Amino acid sequence: MNRKDIKPLHPLQPLMKLSRRSFLQRSITGAATVAVWRGLPILAAVESTPWEFKPDQNIIPAPANPADWPAFREQLQAWREQTKRRLNYSDVLYRKPEFAWAAASFACCFLMMCDETFYDPRSGAYTADAFLDHGQCEFGGYDTLVLWHAYPRIGVDDRNQFDFYRDMPGGLNGLRELSRRCHRRNVKMFIDYNPWDTGTRREGTRWRRPVRRASPDRTC
Repeated sequence: MNRKDIKPLHPLQPLMKLSRRSFLQRSITGAATVAVWRGLPILAAVESTPWEFKPDQNIIPAPANPADWPAFREQLQAWREQTKRRLNYSDVLYRKPEFAWAAASFACCFLMMCDETFYDPRSGAYTADAFLDHGQCEFGGYDTLVLWHAYPRIGVDDRNQFDFYRDMPGGLNGLRELSRRCHRRNVKMFIDYNPWDTGTRREGTRWRRPVRRASPDRTC
């Protein structure tokens, strides 16, 4: 894919390559401008609304008034420490050197494998480089790709989740080469495995075999 083939997000916007930092800075600046322009009456109403720390909710709501943010952060930190002690939580897995890259993985694409920007059904080939180029041009690029391969089609016939990988270009070996191509672009790739898929053909303990074949380092 050539740069001239990629359309700008807006007809008046010049096509240019932005770093992820520049993209985020411009987005935040634009949102802040709109908030200042439209939000002055709202801020007065927010300041009169009492705030309460509610850790029993699924998502702990943050206060809308910036004046309450320091207190919110303190209470949130205290709640986290209490909860970790209660659960006897250990973060030993997160501190392993081989997983250190995940802490800097911010741009993750949940990718349908048959998306025609990633896979060309006419030539029967992946177009991963063009897909990654487009992401690089639009917002600075992806850190990781999650390959969503089976849903919503699984269950229509007797194919299991590994068969959907086998049906893609090159089968499992092609999936391994796809992973290597992504790694050469410094992009990690998640091979999706769904242990809850029990309604299709079983492979027994042999499920590890296709995962190993698809992994570039032959490990699970």
